Amino acid sequence: HRRHRRHRRHRRHHPHEDELEKIAYNFPPSHPPPPHSSSPLPSSSPSSARKGSSSPTPTPDQDMKGATSSPFQTTATQLPFYTPPAGKSQPFRLTKGFIDKFKVKQPPFGFGVLGELVYRRTYSRVKTDGTNEQWFETVERVVNGTYNMQKRWIEQHGLGWNANKAQLSAQDMYARIFEMKFLPPGRGLWAMGSALTEQKGLYAALNNCAFVSTENLKEAPSKPFVFLMDAAMLGVGVGFDPRGGGSAVGTGTQGVGGKHVATV
Repeated sequence: HRRHRRHRRHRRHHPHEDELEKIAYNFPPSHPPPPHSSSPLPSSSPSSARKGSSSPTPTPDQDMKGATSSPFQTTATQLPFYTPPAGKSQPFRLTKGFIDKFKVKQPPFGFGVLGELVYRRTYSRVKTDGTNEQWFETVERVVNGTYNMQKRWIEQHGLGWNANKAQLSAQDMYARIFEMKFLPPGRGLWAMGSALTEQKGLYAALNNCAFVSTENLKEAPSKPFVFLMDAAMLGVGVGFDPRGGGSAVGTGTQGVGGKHVATV
């Protein structure tokens, strides 16, 4: 019981985790925010609000100014909302000054050299210059892709993109992933922010697994196999059920002039 109470007190001193549930844009008064938002963009610190104080307004190049004692916590004030320019909006990018801080840091790969070997074998993508990504570059690609996806959605629906607040939140996400405090799924490490999502829009590549039913195999014999092929080519594992067992799926020839019906 005492350990449980200490744990609860500890969590109350980390308001940033609660702020991750808040949205990064204001709704009109007639459209209140949803009760459970999944946006990772933080809002102003509750502790600062209680004291009636606020931290200086940061800019993207200030790189997590006003951070608390924890390197993975940031405080953000209510910043001016971003108005996208006319025409095509610029994609989200972490600032160069922030990324440069991590170039010389040693990634905390575990299990001796095994962790790094798995990363370089599976998740380090080949760059345009023919070299492979380093860990700090992989994390940058993943975070940029995540926030760019969110940015497009918010702007397409006219919800008000807050560039400064997004930059602070993205930097926090980057630091946590780099130090492996949390990691996206393997498919996310491999595909997010790559040409698959940014140019082709194939977000299905972010899924680990998929499922297709064979129940209507007789009416649509090719449908589950087309889905299987598409998903497999994106690296998604596909499961299926046996409900289509015994269905006639097509005709073919066997030998000279002979015909047979293939069944499964």
